[in-house]
Amino acid sequence: MSNLPALLSQLETLAQADSVNEAQASKIITELKIWSNSIDVTQESLNKNSELLGALRRFEELLITINIKTKNFEEFENAYKRLKVYNEDLHHLLPKSQELDRITALYLLYLLSFNRFADFHTELEKVSEQDQQNQYIKFAITLEQALAVGNYSSLFESRKKSPLPHFNVFLDRILETIRHEIARSAEKAYDNLQLDGALKVFLLNSRDELNNFIQQERKNGEQNGIEWRVENNQLRFIRLDDDHNKLAFANSIPDVLNYASELEKII
Repeated sequence: MSNLPALLSQLETLAQADSVNEAQASKIITELKIWSNSIDVTQESLNKNSELLGALRRFEELLITINIKTKNFEEFENAYKRLKVYNEDLHHLLPKSQELDRITALYLLYLLSFNRFADFHTELEKVSEQDQQNQYIKFAITLEQALAVGNYSSLFESRKKSPLPHFNVFLDRILETIRHEIARSAEKAYDNLQLDGALKVFLLNSRDELNNFIQQERKNGEQNGIEWRVENNQLRFIRLDDDHNKLAFANSIPDVLNYASELEKII
């Protein structure tokens, strides 16, 4: 494929852009996938061609970056699994990628953001103790440990460097989950909240954000027998059934709020 270097260079430029031109990226990716799918990476002749192997590996790395930016998580995971062939099965034929630790950490954070803790530990077992000290992988480990024990306040105290590239994509997912949990606790702990108070409880910045959040959570509330209603500058939780567990849910709110607050600091 004579135009391979040019296509990879174009894809590299798209991957580095703040906003991905998805139509242009899709066209280039399609051409490169046709090329990569025509190659059997297990062939003995290919195993001797480190330049070609390097190009194949770089293609998958760029796919990972683009899929994170476009939030195509299914393709992100598929690209990561294909990349493992080069980083694990063919690692002796290629020098270690400079992207390996970063991508490994991103995948670990991805698993955490989807609450796939068992998969997180399975992947972590494959990472050497030395590589676990890498700043990015170590951050992912620290995050998982904090989630496991509920020690949210100290999670980011020791972090001195910038977060992972595209880190906010996964933090946003975690924060969304936390807000959902806060909503479930709040609707059973309170009869009503002043709207200004609701902004603080749900860690939102404006009334527009609050209104959108209320719209999103109304269906979830109804499934739990609770109607979300805005009246007289208040968010009211109208219980369709008797609820005798208000205090128990109220006790869980401080821990959830503390976690969400810590995450919010770095977004």
